[in-house]
Amino acid sequence: MNSQIMHLPKNCYSQKDMSSIDGAIIHFISAANVSPEDPFNLDSILWIFKEYKVSAHYLIDRDGIPIEIVPLPKAAYHAGKSRMNGRDRCNNWTIGIELMGGKDFDYTENQIATLKLMLAKMITEYRFPVENIQGHDYVRAEWNKFYPDKKGAKKYDPGQHFPWDEVRNSLAFVG
Repeated sequence: MNSQIMHLPKNCYSQKDMSSIDGAIIHFISAANVSPEDPFNLDSILWIFKEYKVSAHYLIDRDGIPIEIVPLPKAAYHAGKSRMNGRDRCNNWTIGIELMGGKDFDYTENQIATLKLMLAKMITEYRFPVENIQGHDYVRAEWNKFYPDKKGAKKYDPGQHFPWDEVRNSLAFVG
């Protein structure tokens, strides 16, 4: 698996290390709003991260090539108001993984293959359970249920096209 390193500017992520690495959150991103003729243009997607001062640790392009955009163990700004398995502030303890995609796009086989390999390696290295791999939609919904007076905007990623069963089944015997 070839990978690239293209770190975002330091104002897009915390300069503090995560308190621990105990999970991962899956996201999607495209540049459909700023570059509709080329929604998976890498430069446009990186511009979005920079413009909004948000990030993730990895971005997986449509060919399945992972790009490190925030160095571990720095905390990426990927989950915002988030809660998973009774723990808040997922930015402080989860790895953010963005897939080039969106609610109207299927993921590619290469993207899912790369993601499965990355997650297997993370589970082995950091020793977290498969249950600590969730989507942005899930961790935001959990936050909104637990903190109804501090609700955040609903999230939709990784979306209806994400193959949760396939990914989780591939990780069943890892660890």
